Amino acid sequence: MRERGEDAILLARHFAQQLGKELRGRPAILSDASIAAIKAHRWPGNVRELENAIERACILADSAIIEPRDLGIAGGTLDRSATRDDSQMMEEMFNSSVALSEAADHAVRFVERRKIADALSQHGGNKTRAAEALGVSYKTLLTKIKDYDL
Repeated sequence: MRERGEDAILLARHFAQQLGKELRGRPAILSDASIAAIKAHRWPGNVRELENAIERACILADSAIIEPRDLGIAGGTLDRSATRDDSQMMEEMFNSSVALSEAADHAVRFVERRKIADALSQHGGNKTRAAEALGVSYKTLLTKIKDYDL
């Protein structure tokens, strides 16, 4: 798939339509930015990784339009840009009126959330593999995914 970016787009559109209907009741649409990110991404896991990324996007997207942040990729690499929740956690960590122990709790939550999101992206949404990579049980990962609304 690396050499044939147009095939990746065709497959992505197919998966978005199919999985969007299956998971959300309506086809998902890839934004222009998502198409560019899909073309630029190396796709080491090939078709399976692409399908998992689209499935993840269909689940996480706020609307029927899939953006790169929903895919977990940006410009061919994992998207590590801060989300709104990350920004809020950062503000809470550095709020001068917050006690040190509370700031430390916020820092732990921030790091856990980012590590879990990154592991899910790296493993195409596969929770079993993400849990193994993070060194936690599958049940613990599911609990944290729910806690962090991932």
